[in-house]
Amino acid sequence: MNNEIKLNQLGKLATSVFFAIILSFCAIVSANAQMEDTDSTDKSDFYSYDLTGSWEVTVTPDEGEPFVGFYSFNSDGIASFASAGPPIPGLGNPGYGAWKRVGRNRFASTIKMNSYTSDFQFDGTVKINATIRMPSRDVFITQDEVTIYDPNGKVIVMLGGSAQGRRIKVDD
Repeated sequence: MNNEIKLNQLGKLATSVFFAIILSFCAIVSANAQMEDTDSTDKSDFYSYDLTGSWEVTVTPDEGEPFVGFYSFNSDGIASFASAGPPIPGLGNPGYGAWKRVGRNRFASTIKMNSYTSDFQFDGTVKINATIRMPSRDVFITQDEVTIYDPNGKVIVMLGGSAQGRRIKVDD
């Protein structure tokens, strides 16, 4: 009889320990879920959005008219850019650079491109540093710092701006 009571108590202890472990696991999972970044407008998407792909972009300088551009972000961290904006819209102003993930649905990129005079002579370079936020899977928004350099690499002016991109999909 004494052994039977001890076995019964041991069974109750094992059950209590099992439930304590399960409750601890649930508490940890719940705490981790609450610590996730809540910037996403699509709360049903558990995973971070992927910037990789090609994008049609509306670039809006702080001073000046908006213009259209195209960005591509490759999985290896290479970025490319082309726009029909200033200084010479006819050249398409291609740019090349790099990008990286800096947080959940947040990225940073640096793009460099050449600048030309109205008679197509080299006039310096342009560097765009962008902080990128993806509020949804197929949209990004940037805050841009633009630095324009003369042909000798001296800073001429620093400007600001923003952009909004929409993912290019097949059959768009």
